[in-house]
Amino acid sequence: MLAAAVRAATIAIVATLLASAQILPLHALVPTLLRCIAIFLVAAYATSRRSLTTWIFVGLLAGAELGTTHLPCGQLATPRHDFLRLIKVIIAPLLFGVLVVGIAGHSDLKKVGRSASSR
Repeated sequence: MLAAAVRAATIAIVATLLASAQILPLHALVPTLLRCIAIFLVAAYATSRRSLTTWIFVGLLAGAELGTTHLPCGQLATPRHDFLRLIKVIIAPLLFGVLVVGIAGHSDLKKVGRSASSR
């Protein structure tokens, strides 16, 4: 399954690059569909792994695809604006998730409350 996902992602990347350089005349929908198929295959692989790291990777891929494909046309994208959006969209929820998993993984929740109140 992982090999099929890597092949699909490679084909999608090559098709996107060739279409954007106007070397290969493709309809605009073809590279987008290829990228979505690659993300679907990576998600199918993630269901067999059941690893949090794999699901984070799938979420990053899907978010990047949706963010680049469905960017509003009237919105100007600058590197500074994109960096701030990256902080808000990816890093803050990732930090929140790490804190929640860390607290939930404790065997004794009284110790978590005591360590937070003692500081």
